[in-house]
Amino acid sequence: MYNLYYADNDKKSYIKGLWSDKGKVYFDNIHIKRYRDNTNLKGDIDKLFLKGEKAVFYAEQNGVYPDLNFTGHIIDNTGDKKILYNRHFFKREKISIKEVKTLLNKYGGLTIYKYKNYAYIEVYY
Repeated sequence: MYNLYYADNDKKSYIKGLWSDKGKVYFDNIHIKRYRDNTNLKGDIDKLFLKGEKAVFYAEQNGVYPDLNFTGHIIDNTGDKKILYNRHFFKREKISIKEVKTLLNKYGGLTIYKYKNYAYIEVYY
């Protein structure tokens, strides 16, 4: 199973992506599309690059407990690929701006999900 994370700031989303580059923080409305195999995933990644994306992120579910075991993949528009083998997933009643800043400084990016009365923070590294 694969989850493609893509930004579409024209549509609202309960998922926010934050990432920093050269000291500036960027926010995106993130949407997730799920795939059973990588054939359609690769086609949709190519479409995102044709639309002008510079890099794409997807997560691959692995192992016996797929909800707990993910590998992150970042592919840039030149074809370079970076694999992120580790994932942190935090459940919070309130988002701490200090915690978000600390995670951004340490990892360079994160995803925040808002669901019911909780916020979930996901970081791949």
